[in-house]
Amino acid sequence: MTPPDPLDFPPPTGSPAGNPVVAVREALKLPARLLRKAQELKDGRDQLQAAWDESNRIRDRLDGFVVRNLIQMADNCKPALAPPAAGGEGEAAPAPSPEAACLASVYRTVLYLLEELGVAPVDLLGRTYRDVTVDGQAIDDPFDVHESDQKGRTDEVRVREVIHDLWVVRRGGHVEVLRRGLVNC
Repeated sequence: MTPPDPLDFPPPTGSPAGNPVVAVREALKLPARLLRKAQELKDGRDQLQAAWDESNRIRDRLDGFVVRNLIQMADNCKPALAPPAAGGEGEAAPAPSPEAACLASVYRTVLYLLEELGVAPVDLLGRTYRDVTVDGQAIDDPFDVHESDQKGRTDEVRVREVIHDLWVVRRGGHVEVLRRGLVNC
């Protein structure tokens, strides 16, 4: 069933054909009917816009939820994937277990999904508080220091270990921090 045409007006009723008085009365009713139909169209457009805006708000919330959880998953996988230390001098590191290979695959998939969403980790190793940049844009307040055994000003000490990566998203030519890094200096 097709919806009725909003501009389909019924023909004048109750008047013999050719009666000019009835025709004039019906013609004078036309602007009021047009205004009612225009108001109905405007109300429909407003309802559609409100539904569209709500849909966008829900999508943004879901995107944020997914991104936060994917970042957490990537950060949880990273320490488990760190290569084991070799036993002695000249001794090779043991081969990765099937579980580690599977976890590495999950980690790569999570990084790919985040990349598709415009989210990326920023390498902090060896950086100072002042020299963290992404696409030439300096990042203010890029990380928290968990432990530091270096002396000097906080903004001059170098990161020696990354506990959690700095995660950023590129939006409209600027970089936005999603989660600050956590490091040891």
